[in-house]
Amino acid sequence: MTPFHSSVRRTTTPIDSLPHDSSGFAETPTVLLVDDDEAFIQLVADYLEDEHGFETVTVTRPTAALDHLEDDESVDCVVSDYQMPEADGLAFLEMITDAYPSLPFVMFAGQGSEAVASRAIRQGADDYLQKDTGDARYDLLANRIRHCVTIARQRRQLDELYDAIEDAGHAIFVTDDTGEITYANPTMSDLSGYEKSELLGETPAILNSGEHDDAFYEELWETIRNGDVWHGEVINERKDGTQYVIDQTISPITDGRSTDGYVAINRDVTERKEREQELERFRSAVKHAGHGVLITDVDATIEYANEAFEEITGYAASEVVGETPAILNSGEHDDAFYEELWETILEGGVWHGEVINQRKDGSHFAVDQTIAPITDRDGDIDGFVAINRDVSQLKAYRAELEAQNERLEQYGETVAHDLRNPLTLLEGDLENLAHVAKTADDDVESAAVLEACSNLSETVDRMRELIDDLLTMAEQGQLVLDPEPVSLEATAEDAWRQVDAADASLSVEETTVEADPARLRELLSNLFRNAVEHAGADVDVRVGPLERVAGFYVEDDGPGIAPDDRETVLERGYTTDESGTGFGLAIVDQIANAHGLTVSVTEGSTGGARFEFRPADAHQRH
Repeated sequence: MTPFHSSVRRTTTPIDSLPHDSSGFAETPTVLLVDDDEAFIQLVADYLEDEHGFETVTVTRPTAALDHLEDDESVDCVVSDYQMPEADGLAFLEMITDAYPSLPFVMFAGQGSEAVASRAIRQGADDYLQKDTGDARYDLLANRIRHCVTIARQRRQLDELYDAIEDAGHAIFVTDDTGEITYANPTMSDLSGYEKSELLGETPAILNSGEHDDAFYEELWETIRNGDVWHGEVINERKDGTQYVIDQTISPITDGRSTDGYVAINRDVTERKEREQELERFRSAVKHAGHGVLITDVDATIEYANEAFEEITGYAASEVVGETPAILNSGEHDDAFYEELWETILEGGVWHGEVINQRKDGSHFAVDQTIAPITDRDGDIDGFVAINRDVSQLKAYRAELEAQNERLEQYGETVAHDLRNPLTLLEGDLENLAHVAKTADDDVESAAVLEACSNLSETVDRMRELIDDLLTMAEQGQLVLDPEPVSLEATAEDAWRQVDAADASLSVEETTVEADPARLRELLSNLFRNAVEHAGADVDVRVGPLERVAGFYVEDDGPGIAPDDRETVLERGYTTDESGTGFGLAIVDQIANAHGLTVSVTEGSTGGARFEFRPADAHQRH
């Protein structure tokens, strides 16, 4: 046989002439024929093209075949002779398997034996066929080629599918018909926290979180065992015990007659569900918020109004959506007011202030309003949200309290004036009496007169103290309108310095109290003086927050207050000291009430007196 050193011949046949076999093979195969017998190889090529619709390329040398394969990736199968001058078919087969391991190789040899065929198969040949002439032999070769190419293409498709599944962003696992896991991709391991080796051989029950009942899984299994696809959300549990949510699709794997297993595709939607839950909580919070909430677009067209807004304004949400907030304009504010408001929010700032609006029925109401811009991902303003706190009742209540406080102040001044006048006269009489006694003859018992004068002086001092306490009662009884956060520790230490208690001790557990600092200090100093007077100069006083509820306490280690006296100890005039006025603890109660606090008297941790202060229901501050 004379080799064709550079002979490469390529012919094509329309695909319409390509017969179909049972495997569904319909794509034109390209076959590279390698044989040093040019006439024979051309005869085979013509038959494969004319009778089977193949596309063929013919070469007479293995090296020429390798050169062609390097330039042409369309070759689907190599058909080679065994005995050739450059290299025999087995050596050529080794070259092909090394360079193109997935390319089908059929040895079509005129020489050789069963031993050669066996070696060829062991070395990776897909088939071996004894070379011969005649249509039957060529048809058999065509079928062998078609079979090898079909298998190779299917294997390639399976490899591509496997790579796609391995690299898929969704978690995928496969089970047999009993539910035992036979495959899991890396994403499934990442999602569940289980290694692939830990999943294989188990059932999906290893992921059971306990969040679904038996009926849930019974319906799932009934669906897929009937050959249908099941789809739904499942809450599973990772290896570390944490839960995650998946959007799961389970499909049966069938051969058309029976189910061999199931494939589950799982999309992790945990973050999405968390966002949905957060959004739903936000929607619920806005809907049921105690303050009126209004959302508009950038042109101030109302898009949303919550229930509180409806209650405050008298408008239904459906009546204001599509309108602008101008529907509430009361006429109480001038253009400059609204221009400043819009300038602030259009520049991206937050506006806060008090607005007088008009309800649907025409009545006016006051709101403490905060308006903030809503921005998109690019930071551009695409709307506004307004939070409205109705302060109408608060303003009316504040005005009423201010009037009441003014009346109390006038009362205190009147009482002080009415008592000071007679006291001034009494004081003058006493001074005259003392003068007479000092300058009188021996017949006057000056000592007795001086003693009387001393008693009267004590009475005057007592009345003066009484007046001071009455004024304190009037001043401290005024309601605290603007409390501020105050350090209990700092205020207590400040009040302690006002008490003459060198041998006593004070310990404070820090907390913050909403109060008027000066009046809280007056409350504490009265309690501290009371403790020193009744528990002794070396008393230990403790101050701190109440447990589990808002408020604070003051307690000492003295003899305490008898249970029968605890109800009356805070009343005006109550005292166990003949020299006292009975206003000290009454002032404490008055200051507490002015802060919206109630006072309860009980036994301390060491048996002494304990005073507890907590918000009253009617004045509890949030």
